[in-house]
Amino acid sequence: MKTFLGADVSHWSGQIGFDKLRLNNQIKFLICKCTEATTYLDDTWKFNRDNALRTGMPLSAYHFFRFDKDPILQAQWLKKNLGYSGPLIVWNDVETFVAACLGVPVGSSADTYKTAFTTLKAKVYKSVSVSGIQNGTG
Repeated sequence: MKTFLGADVSHWSGQIGFDKLRLNNQIKFLICKCTEATTYLDDTWKFNRDNALRTGMPLSAYHFFRFDKDPILQAQWLKKNLGYSGPLIVWNDVETFVAACLGVPVGSSADTYKTAFTTLKAKVYKSVSVSGIQNGTG
C-alpha cells in the first residue's frame, strides 16, 4: 500500500509558502481548517484555499466541532464559509477531550455527534460518513 503525506494547516501554522511546498513534492495534500463552532472562521482559510487551488495542491477542509453548540448551525456555518463549489472532502474534527472538558460524557458526546451529523445528510451535506479515528494524541 502506498502512503501519502499530507498536512493539517490552520492559523496555528502561520502563512504557508505554497509554491515552495508544491515544488518540494513531499506533501501531497492539505487538510485546512475552515471553521469552528458557529461563528469562528479560521484567519488563514481563504488564503490556504485560494493558494492550494492556484498551485494544484489537493485540498480538503475541516470544521472543529463544539459539543456545546448546535450541530445544525455548525454545519450551516461551515457550508456558508467554504467559498468553493467544486468537489471537496470536508472533515469534522471531533475531539472527545474537549467534550469532557465541557462536562459532556464521552459516550454521550459520540452519540450526540453521530446523531447530529447523520441528521445533517438531508439538510446540509450531500453525504455523511461517521467513523472514529484515533491517532494517539488526544
